[in-house]
Amino acid sequence: MRLKVSEQSMGSRDLGKLQHHIVLCLGSSCMKNGAGSVAEGMRREISSQQAKSNIQLSKTSCMGRCSDACTLAVYPQGDWFKEMNEKLGKKLIRRLSTGQAIGKRLTKHRSYSMHGPNAQTDR
Repeated sequence: MRLKVSEQSMGSRDLGKLQHHIVLCLGSSCMKNGAGSVAEGMRREISSQQAKSNIQLSKTSCMGRCSDACTLAVYPQGDWFKEMNEKLGKKLIRRLSTGQAIGKRLTKHRSYSMHGPNAQTDR
């Protein structure tokens, strides 16, 4: 039997309130390019924005975009971002927590969707 999102929980977390799930790569290339500090900065910003109930940050092994390190993906939008750093990670959290569009401008590079590079470039 499949549960509705509002009926699921992750520990004490109510997944029914979750609006954004960020998956951050902790593969070796991303770690060499600061993924650890990106993760810590984003976690601090989630707390500072009081967004723990609606933004989930998960760390994962290699996402296969080593040449774009440090990478992350934001769901349900399906946007992928490359060359992230702590400052950009915090900016992303602020935009998500305040309902601002994250657009393709955040990293000044192409954003990748689940279906490969899209044609829009950042401004």
